[in-house]
Amino acid sequence: MFLVANTRQLNLQNKRLEDYLGDDAKGCEARVIPLKLGYREKFWHKNCVAIGMSGGFVEPLEASAIFLFDAAANMLADQMPASREHMLYVENKFNRSFTMRMERTIEFIKLHYCISDRRDTAYWQDNCDLNSIPVNLQENLKVWKTRPPTRYDFEQAWEPFNLDSYLYVLYGLEFDTKIESSHPLIVDEHLAAKKMTAVAELSEKLVKHLPSHRDLLKKVQLHGFTRI
Repeated sequence: MFLVANTRQLNLQNKRLEDYLGDDAKGCEARVIPLKLGYREKFWHKNCVAIGMSGGFVEPLEASAIFLFDAAANMLADQMPASREHMLYVENKFNRSFTMRMERTIEFIKLHYCISDRRDTAYWQDNCDLNSIPVNLQENLKVWKTRPPTRYDFEQAWEPFNLDSYLYVLYGLEFDTKIESSHPLIVDEHLAAKKMTAVAELSEKLVKHLPSHRDLLKKVQLHGFTRI
């Protein structure tokens, strides 16, 4: 789970915000939005089911609560028993499923932090601390240093984040994987190398010609979004 910023960290963040805003910060007060992070020991208990924020919340990085809300509503509708005698069976199924989904959600969001190279603030240092990284994620990362992830690393059909999700984050953050042992599994190595070169060339071109994030936001502020 994630460590909440302490008072000193909050004061530092407020100072950084004030310095960034300059004169526009005068007379403004930064609001702290408290987040109660975690998930319930039981999502379904007798005739009550906790769905969405009432069941658990990690943090807004991946907007995972939207997916989990939809998944819980679907499972409740699909598995609602026809009689009371089967209620406990469905309750247990639901609780096991959403405990797994919450644990996998925490692992995936934690991935964004623990493989980054940022250590510039206490917030990043705390979230990259080995003791704060789930054991299952630690084990996966050790293996993925020796070979790319495969679909066999994701055991549950209902995991909220699958192979593709992990590949985007891992290699988007330049995670180092040794692929020598995987060479026999690569059907067309030359084609793969050609496509990787094309991706690198396109990325370089886009970086040169596309506006920076700040310039884009200023343009949107002045002119709004283009209507589709």
